[in-house]
Amino acid sequence: MVGMFCLRGTPVGVEYPVDGETTGREIDSPPRAIIEVNNDNVVISSGNYQWERKESYNNEDIGVAVIACGAAPIEIAEKMEPIKVPKATKATVKFTDDSQPQINAYLWEENKRGNELPLNNNQITLPTETGRHIIEILAKWPNGEASYTLVIEI
Repeated sequence: MVGMFCLRGTPVGVEYPVDGETTGREIDSPPRAIIEVNNDNVVISSGNYQWERKESYNNEDIGVAVIACGAAPIEIAEKMEPIKVPKATKATVKFTDDSQPQINAYLWEENKRGNELPLNNNQITLPTETGRHIIEILAKWPNGEASYTLVIEI
């Protein structure tokens, strides 16, 4: 059994093994995301995620999970400096653990997720319209998923 809780804007998780005694160890989390654009690597902000792992407790395998509730991409973007990019630019998504999760990228329009951006071999085709754009990248691994926020200005 796993106990989970969220504090808005603060990813937090606590493990509760079957008998209710905490283990005192931190829960694993997804890797950090890096965007390569214009030959620069930029670590981008993470938001919500859920992550699972198996471990042994009292000679039994149990599942341990955390759900971290971060701010929405639109809120995360308020505190971010945009990356300046020219029109018709592509950005490559990489992860600090060199994993290759399934990824999708979406524009955020006003307070909601908008259109999905074209993606091929972890390369996102960035918007061509002049202005500030908020992009959410969703990554899914076999043991969890995470949301990342990127802000660009064309």
